[in-house]
Amino acid sequence: MVQNYPIDGVQFDDYFYTETASSPLNDNETFRRYGQGYASKGDWRRHNTQQLIAQVSTTIKKLNPNVEFGVSPAGVWRNRSHDPAGSDTRGAAAYDESYADTRSWVQQGLLDYIAPQIYWPFARDAARYDVLANLVGRGG
Repeated sequence: MVQNYPIDGVQFDDYFYTETASSPLNDNETFRRYGQGYASKGDWRRHNTQQLIAQVSTTIKKLNPNVEFGVSPAGVWRNRSHDPAGSDTRGAAAYDESYADTRSWVQQGLLDYIAPQIYWPFARDAARYDVLANLVGRGG
């Protein structure tokens, strides 16, 4: 697409590991084979998504530096209860639930933009819109 079509950008939306009790990922065997050296399956999964994002970003810029690359992750990167750099929220976090360290991707310059999925009421207690919008605006 990047090479053959006049596109403005590529966006990944809901693209990471998503596991629920009713829909497990069943990657235990793959983790057993390839997960050596990682403290946890979560760290291994985050490494895998990091590699995907880095490779796609590098490839897009190599093929056409004018095409932007972005992601649309869960609205919460991490809750402060798990990480001091996280937001004052209690929502499902991309880092912990989808194994996507989106903050790191922004800091590394792998993304041209990030469009967090924070489309809910402003007053939602568990993950207030204003708290998250301000965090994203500061590059956090």
